[in-house]
Amino acid sequence: MFTSVLVAAMATDPKGFSILAWQQLLAALVALVGAGIIFRGATLAYRAAMAKIDLDRELNQREVRRRQRGFYLRTRFAAFVIAHDTRHFAKLLSLPEEGEPKRQFKPSAAKLRTAEGVEEAWANLDVFPGTVAEELFSLKREIINYEHIVRLFGDETIELTATTFDEKVKRLQRIFGSMTEIGTKISVSLRKEIKSIAE
Repeated sequence: MFTSVLVAAMATDPKGFSILAWQQLLAALVALVGAGIIFRGATLAYRAAMAKIDLDRELNQREVRRRQRGFYLRTRFAAFVIAHDTRHFAKLLSLPEEGEPKRQFKPSAAKLRTAEGVEEAWANLDVFPGTVAEELFSLKREIINYEHIVRLFGDETIELTATTFDEKVKRLQRIFGSMTEIGTKISVSLRKEIKSIAE
């Protein structure tokens, strides 16, 4: 547009036209165009920086979700195995029916295979939802109760008959039942949490 005006001015009044009279306007227009180019470049740089920040944030959140999912899976597996083991121990510790042969059960031989997984979860209790944290608390309490009663039995082998009414045996049965129930609850709760993280 400026070029058109300049050409028109030169064509209509070639003798009275002086480029010096247009110098300030020309300088202002050049500065304005330069400022526009700089502004556009700054806008593009800003958008690129924000896109990089958004990408870094997304990658970081994805990494956090991946680690959380892995931690939840390990804890779920530990709870599942404890529920499975204690269900099996409870069957071994159940009293035989009248007329059935006596059974034997050695508490010190009944090891919880994934108790260390519960310890890891206990050390990171703050990453779990409230209900799962409460269930982990209950499981930890029962593991401590189990370890205590195993120490009370020592190396003793329990003789189980239809008429066994030992209070320690009943207490151990209750602990196994409780651990089976709590381990199952944790496993179910964490399955839902893992599914929500994956989505």
